[in-house]
Amino acid sequence: MEVEWVQNASRLATLDALIIPSAPASALRRFITLPDWEEAILSYMQAEKPLWMTGQATALIADGTLLDEKALFRRLKSSLIEGRSSTGKHRGRWFHPFWETLSIARIACDYHAPFVQWVSHAPRPTMHILAKWRDHPVVFWEKQFFYTVFSPELSGDYRIHEYFLRYLLMNRSRHG
Repeated sequence: MEVEWVQNASRLATLDALIIPSAPASALRRFITLPDWEEAILSYMQAEKPLWMTGQATALIADGTLLDEKALFRRLKSSLIEGRSSTGKHRGRWFHPFWETLSIARIACDYHAPFVQWVSHAPRPTMHILAKWRDHPVVFWEKQFFYTVFSPELSGDYRIHEYFLRYLLMNRSRHG
């Protein structure tokens, strides 16, 4: 299976799965500047292909403006969770990034997870929860969307990436 950094929105139609990392807005602005990205991502999501969003961070840039995942899902009339970045306040108090050791279903051994913003997910019946922190879901599937509320790309531990790829391969062999 090939993994690549896609810089052309038209390439999305040929992909099996997509990971949207919690990159800073400046990095996203450098790579995702074309106005057709929003439409391409929405088409990709409507095709019900697996999509992994990490860190609840800003997901896309469309038409030169920041488009976070809450705005993106609102376009599809889907419910989504709330979050605040570590650069601001959450409910009137400053939030500082932290590391937490998690027990994640389907990933052997504990996982040292970097959280860069406040966790505010509430469990819903549609979630398939793989890990919680203080009763908040922090790793879960919901429909074709895989969420890690923390940012595994900052940890150097690729077991969650491997799990996502195994899931993709398993489902490809089932459906394809």
